[in-house]
Amino acid sequence: MSKRTKIILGIILAGVIILSGVIFGLAKTGKLKMLADTIIPKSTTTTGNVRAQIKKDNQPTSAEVTLLRYINQSGEWNIDSTFLRQPKIAGQNGESLFPGVQVLTDNNLRYKIYASQVPNCSSESDLFNVVANQTIEKIINLSCAGEVGNGQINGYVRDTSGNNLPNRNIILTFRDQNGQNQNRNIQTGAAGDYSFGVVPIGVVTLTVQGGSQYGDQSKTATVIANDVIFVNFNLETKTANLRFYIQDQNHTPLHGISIIRDGQEEKISDTTGEGQFNNLTLGQHQFLINSEGSGSYNSNYLKNVSAQ
Repeated sequence: MSKRTKIILGIILAGVIILSGVIFGLAKTGKLKMLADTIIPKSTTTTGNVRAQIKKDNQPTSAEVTLLRYINQSGEWNIDSTFLRQPKIAGQNGESLFPGVQVLTDNNLRYKIYASQVPNCSSESDLFNVVANQTIEKIINLSCAGEVGNGQINGYVRDTSGNNLPNRNIILTFRDQNGQNQNRNIQTGAAGDYSFGVVPIGVVTLTVQGGSQYGDQSKTATVIANDVIFVNFNLETKTANLRFYIQDQNHTPLHGISIIRDGQEEKISDTTGEGQFNNLTLGQHQFLINSEGSGSYNSNYLKNVSAQ
């Protein structure tokens, strides 16, 4: 090996050693990781887009389009009233875009697109979720009341335990041929069943009034011409909170007094003599008040709990 060749190899080797030292130094200080993250950024996006294509008679048409969120309650999908609705207007091309829609990680939540057109046309999409960094396409064909025919709605009303709820009022809201909202009422039968016949096609709203013991519940449905659709309800029992205050005959707050509800749940009065039972079913409950070591404060009460 010539002297000149040895010098060149020596320079190359020195360069490799210096470069290795720089890389080691960057890795040690964390700068190499920063550079790598800059070159290949990690995506943390949890949103996607929804594009609705509205059609009527298979042709694009303008309409009011709303993104709704639904929640699964005891196996039934209902409108999530806590979700902020986002109405938009689809132009003559029938398209409406909802950007930055949150990806749903809860399997009990889903989205739905609702489209309506004055005076009497409406329809809705199926339930769906969005995919991060992608655009979901939804094609919605409007149905117009009075143009095709009528349909029928059947169903039942039960509580969350599956018990039939007779004599519950159901309100059907739909649009007539002039685009005006109309209501029809019916009560459930002995088996909790109901039926609306000759209902104009399109999207309608059904509301069950639960009365004093159960909460109201609303659902939307799409009526199809010459067909029967089924809309069932499972009503949640109403609950209430009961706040108590314990004092002696001199109106002095009593601390540390035990109160037992229905022999199941115990609360202890605080320094102000107060406490609270939460989420009680409506109706009569028994409360046993007991102060250990003293019979002076032992009492037994029956209390009716009602919703305010």
